[in-house]
Amino acid sequence: MLVAVAALAGPPALRSQQPCPAGLPAGTLVVSNMNDNTATLIDVARCRVLATLPTGEGPHEVAASHDGRWAVVSNYGVRGRAGNSLTVLDLTHISVARTIDLGTYRRPHGMAFLPGDTLLAVTAEVSQAILLVDLRSDRVIGTLPTRGRASHMVAVPASGTPIFNTNIADGTISRSTGIIGDSARVFPAARQDEGIAVSPDGARVWVGSNADSIVVVLNGATGQPLDTLRGFGLAYRMAVTPDGARAIISDPVRSQIRIVDARSFQALFTISV
Repeated sequence: MLVAVAALAGPPALRSQQPCPAGLPAGTLVVSNMNDNTATLIDVARCRVLATLPTGEGPHEVAASHDGRWAVVSNYGVRGRAGNSLTVLDLTHISVARTIDLGTYRRPHGMAFLPGDTLLAVTAEVSQAILLVDLRSDRVIGTLPTRGRASHMVAVPASGTPIFNTNIADGTISRSTGIIGDSARVFPAARQDEGIAVSPDGARVWVGSNADSIVVVLNGATGQPLDTLRGFGLAYRMAVTPDGARAIISDPVRSQIRIVDARSFQALFTISV
């Protein structure tokens, strides 16, 4: 089951009067609706909304389990009221399974399932840490200090370690081993860096700068810069394909998605949205 994730200010609309294009991949698209405190589940192949489900306040990011059974929404909160919970969605039964209370950990945001789908890595901005949440007990079993301010997005390679995150206020990324008690290594990246992705082998980290509209590619082990991609309006979110061949970078300012050769860093093509 293919599961894609996204975040929008409001709920998505599907135009039922238009025929659904043939040949679309089968899967469920999970969209968090930040202003409505909901998440919408869409059957991609049929162009059909399955349900719009309640979440906590200010749902921002979505993470999907590798087996496609679950999606987790981070309830970031609203201005003046920080969120501290996660909403777990059951994608098989199209329902809200439960809400995980994170207690004193505030402003959860970027998330990624670790191999095995029992542990979830979640950034907590106020705590300047990555939380390790055990989905079997719905408890935070440990924290990984990021040593950075506004730790926002997270990226995890196929092995589950190391774990990378962006620190927007500092223009850095943190590299954590994933072992509780270890200290993160911090590398300079780009001004107001937010979006982040990592190659499946962890060798290359892609980081987007909100301030300079660029993407920098860093060596995942040393933090040394490998290349800089330019010409974006806002390189906001990005991902690397499971085979490590391509990087996908969304640019909401220009309404584009840029596809890049992840090994040569050369642009392949651009999709206008």
